[in-house]
Amino acid sequence: MDTHDLHNDQPVSREEEDSFQRYDFAVRIAKTIKDYRNLNSLVAAVYAKWGEGKTSVLNFIKSELERDEKVIVIDFNPWMYSGDEQLLLSFFQVLSGALKKPLKGPGEKVGNALRDYAGTLGLLGSLAGLPNAKEAFKAVGDKLSSKSLSDYRKVVDDALEQSGQKVVVFVDDIDRLTIGEVQAVFKLIKLVADFNNTVYFLSFDDEMVASSLDPVFAAGGQDYLEKIVQLPLRLPKAQTSALRDFTYNCLDRALKGLDLELSEEEVGRFTGIFQEEFLEFVDNPRFAIRYANSIYFTLPLLKGEVNTVDLMLMEAIKVVFPDLYSFIKEKSDLFTRNFGLDYSDYNNRQDSKDQVKNGIDQYLERYSKEKSTKILKLLRKLFPTLDSVYGNIVQHKGWQKWYTEKRVCSARYIDRYFSYVVIKGEVSDVFFDDLVSKLSTLDFRDRPEDLYTLMEGVDMDELILKFSFLKNSFDPDKMKGLAKGICLLGDYFKGRKSFMRFGDTFWQAGLFVKDCIIGQEDKRTQIALAQDILSIATPTSFAAEVFSALRGSRESEYSDTMHFKEEEVKLFSVVYYSRIRGGGASLGDLLVSMDGRDFRDLLTVGATIEPRKIKLQTHKLVKENKDNFLKFLYAFSPTIQSSSEVNPYNGLVNQSFYDALKAVINIDFLYQRSVKLFGDNRDEKMPGYMDKASDKQLVGSFQKVYWQNQSGKNSHEVN
Repeated sequence: MDTHDLHNDQPVSREEEDSFQRYDFAVRIAKTIKDYRNLNSLVAAVYAKWGEGKTSVLNFIKSELERDEKVIVIDFNPWMYSGDEQLLLSFFQVLSGALKKPLKGPGEKVGNALRDYAGTLGLLGSLAGLPNAKEAFKAVGDKLSSKSLSDYRKVVDDALEQSGQKVVVFVDDIDRLTIGEVQAVFKLIKLVADFNNTVYFLSFDDEMVASSLDPVFAAGGQDYLEKIVQLPLRLPKAQTSALRDFTYNCLDRALKGLDLELSEEEVGRFTGIFQEEFLEFVDNPRFAIRYANSIYFTLPLLKGEVNTVDLMLMEAIKVVFPDLYSFIKEKSDLFTRNFGLDYSDYNNRQDSKDQVKNGIDQYLERYSKEKSTKILKLLRKLFPTLDSVYGNIVQHKGWQKWYTEKRVCSARYIDRYFSYVVIKGEVSDVFFDDLVSKLSTLDFRDRPEDLYTLMEGVDMDELILKFSFLKNSFDPDKMKGLAKGICLLGDYFKGRKSFMRFGDTFWQAGLFVKDCIIGQEDKRTQIALAQDILSIATPTSFAAEVFSALRGSRESEYSDTMHFKEEEVKLFSVVYYSRIRGGGASLGDLLVSMDGRDFRDLLTVGATIEPRKIKLQTHKLVKENKDNFLKFLYAFSPTIQSSSEVNPYNGLVNQSFYDALKAVINIDFLYQRSVKLFGDNRDEKMPGYMDKASDKQLVGSFQKVYWQNQSGKNSHEVN
């Protein structure tokens, strides 16, 4: 096998190519043929199923016989001819041509006699097909006028006998013929061409041929074969260890041809599963050849895009269990379903497990109990979530590891194993690895256009999701490069905000940058990187997103949202605030250009850095006009995202937002301004908690909270 090509499944012919210790078997057969002294023809046959190596053994026998000058070896392949007459004439033509030169004695005379014999037989055989019976009989009569059939045959028999040479005719591929053609071959060998000193050596699957002959012969096809074949031989069974070594050898050459080398861990995992779950079903060399060819073809299509060992095992399923392969392809959800860990949802989780179990059990019913047990064992090794269905494990927690390793058990990867391409919309792992390499080694801040070119056509939702899943696989240096690269891509995430905040790509990108920052080895490096990111993040709204992620939620019960202490966050605040205000933009400009939440956060930060200046500027801002007042107040109200609305909208001012307002503006002035512009709206009918507020309802909610605080204040003063 050329290591840079597919294996063409050609039989071998040399002793050194014998992988299954069958050459000695062939030598014994060759000796038996040479030692056969009887003048009468002999029919021998080797029986084996397709792909077990019959033709290779025939080649070994020929190789031994051809060393003896007293043996004439002839090949005849009946599969190349169709119809009784063509088969008959072609056989004698091959025989005549083969005997003409090597036969000692009157070779020319024997050749002519064979041709005449065949011609006469052909005329007799086609008699019924001629349109004019009278002319047909005349033709046969003319042919037999000088010699009879027995005369032609005697010439051949005498010549073969006198020569002292043995003719061995090898007839292969009989099990590929039709019933009629099989019968024609056997008639030819037993009744027409049973010449002296002639041995016919056949090879075929006796069960298949006997089965095809059963309807024709009352005693059965096997009985018919016993009358034809005097020396039936069964091909020695290939040892399991030999088949294993042959398979591994074919695979090794295929992998070398692809310039692909497995790690020790990959080799261990593959051989462990292959030997335990597949090897007993490998019963002939053809499997190894087909399997190696399948690997040679598919690996280049998905190199770097899937788990190599999983792909090799799935291709083994395709060759050994093609029906199972199709079932997994069509019902992939059964093998990758996530059953969750929410104990309050036990019933739904159990229903989901039952669906999976029923679907797989129903498929396995087509196999014997023993085989179905082995197949299920294999499936559980490839798809560990099935342990939750067939075992006592509540739920595997390895989904992120499976994703990182591009396993077939990952719902985000399984389709690739059957499509052989990266499905449209997914991020290629080859591209991803190249991107990670570039981002971690190159500085794009002075040439962002190169980065933008690199990102053309990339689905950013998928990319950020991939970064998030794989974050634990990156070392600190890679994380630093990724953070610096991604922070320049904020414009690519804009406009991708989803209904639920945790599905917001803009937000997830900010969180990933934060993860890269806290992934640095010490606090000093983390703080320096955070300050660097906040100073270059593009656009400034993405800098705001990163800052928000770094600051964390001070009200959150989850401590991991507050990785940095307050004094460290103040350092970030200075960089962030200076970045936004350093450009000289007025608050009015920022109120228009910034997202409401970002504007609110900016003022909140500014109030800790220059509180007096902020209050003076906000006073001026809301005093300018009604629009500024409303935009300012909307910035300090909750943003609500609902499935009933395409875009997010604002709700009512509550106590927490009121407290934030007090930090950035004179609250009494803001109340007085609201009454002057809109009147007293405290009695305005308010919407539900998740409903959209009108301008009057927004103002009314602020006024209502203001008076609630004033009442509490006065009550406190009285007390």
